[in-house]
Amino acid sequence: MPDLWLIDDKGRGMRASYPEDQCGYNIPDGLGEVRALTESSRTARPITLSASGLHGYTGCDLDLPLPTPGLTTMDADALSVPARSFCHYNIDGSEVSFVESARAHDIASLRGIAFLEPASECSLPASRASALTIEVRGADGVAMEKTAVVEMDGCQRVLIDGFVPTMSTPLLLSMLA
Repeated sequence: MPDLWLIDDKGRGMRASYPEDQCGYNIPDGLGEVRALTESSRTARPITLSASGLHGYTGCDLDLPLPTPGLTTMDADALSVPARSFCHYNIDGSEVSFVESARAHDIASLRGIAFLEPASECSLPASRASALTIEVRGADGVAMEKTAVVEMDGCQRVLIDGFVPTMSTPLLLSMLA
């Protein structure tokens, strides 16, 4: 969906979105009609998003979730990557700041997270990280939503709450760059 806002005569706005069918899929049929409209004016309006607004708009949190590593190894058959976007953060010591949200171009390749090798000991701090949502199905068949944090520099590990830290690959890093 284009970044389209509908503004009324009182200056109130809402971001336009596709309607959804009963399965939750977008119905883009009306987009052609919207694109056929003649633009009468364009006004840039800076907005400030609250933490909940940021999460609703991008799926990102202001704070980088820091997973607690565990002893479980990833089972490739139990992993899915429903996310269509990921979040970038800068890290300066103990200060973490949200940078931007970006779209993933090849979600299927992100399943490669399940095949990464365990990380060796490393103490290099990361100055940049990306986070994406994954789903891991437990032995009981119930899917749990987790955040995978990929250190973009430093040790370049993939950290998932409860799982053994793994080493990223150049391909994964380039996909998230």
